[in-house]
Amino acid sequence: MARKPQKQSLTVVAGSAPTVTEPPTTLGETGSNLWRSIQREYAIVDSGGLELLRQACAAADRAEECAAMIAEQGAVIHSKGGLRDHPLLKHETAARARVAR
Repeated sequence: MARKPQKQSLTVVAGSAPTVTEPPTTLGETGSNLWRSIQREYAIVDSGGLELLRQACAAADRAEECAAMIAEQGAVIHSKGGLRDHPLLKHETAARARVAR
């Protein structure tokens, strides 16, 4: 005859609520603002989640850097072959896509 499984009891463990970590010092203003905004809403504490958040925030900084240079130099540049898109446009787009993912 099969044994009846014993019921396990669960115990509530007291603990403090996770604290929102400050953004890494390597992040710029845009990345730090994104970090704080996401942490206020989700309070990420696991190491994998924090690394993904750090990478997304670094990509946001990179996209902002590219956007600033494009704004200063123009979206179209003059080359030997004539007018062409600023090379940073594709990098800005890729960085923004990384943030969105």
